Amino acid sequence: MRLFLFLFWYIAINDILAFEYWEYYKKTSPTIVSNNIFYNILDVIRFSVIIWIIKRNINDPKKLRQRIVTVLLYTVWLFYLINSLFENPIRFFLDYSFIYGAIITVIAIMYYSIDLIKSTQISKIKKDLLLWINIGFLIFNISYPIILAIQIFYEPSDLSEIDKKLFNIQLPIVISIISIVSNLIIIFGFIWSEKRHQHN
Repeated sequence: MRLFLFLFWYIAINDILAFEYWEYYKKTSPTIVSNNIFYNILDVIRFSVIIWIIKRNINDPKKLRQRIVTVLLYTVWLFYLINSLFENPIRFFLDYSFIYGAIITVIAIMYYSIDLIKSTQISKIKKDLLLWINIGFLIFNISYPIILAIQIFYEPSDLSEIDKKLFNIQLPIVISIISIVSNLIIIFGFIWSEKRHQHN
């Protein structure tokens, strides 16, 4: 779980740095304000850590499923690299890469969940820390990309036809609720799971 602890600390530090960067440049250079680079880097690291830990904990003597998950991780890196060639990651949030990374992460989590269900430790599933962490990330990685896709692709021709509050206020609130629920599930997993079931 050391990698997950690193990830949680990094997320917290990244949010602080991104906020301070935003506040500083908003006052000094309001025309170039953008802290998207922090979140683009965060997403690459987050997807990498989750998928890598899942790969290490899949029980497959033939290593076939581990190799599949590894290839999926490489495609996430490749997608971010290609996306960065067409959009400046310093100025813009790489929406398409995030959505793709979230989809791949969901697939990897499902791989692990199926593997866990098939294992001989099915009676211990409720105490499996990695499963609870995966559930938390699964909720976020399914819900947030859907909301993000709505914001990207839903462009009504007449803005008067929609309630602007939906995009300006309500959707960010929904995102915050999803994030809180996901984090609470992960915290519950750390409390509920037994030490002998925690993965290294």
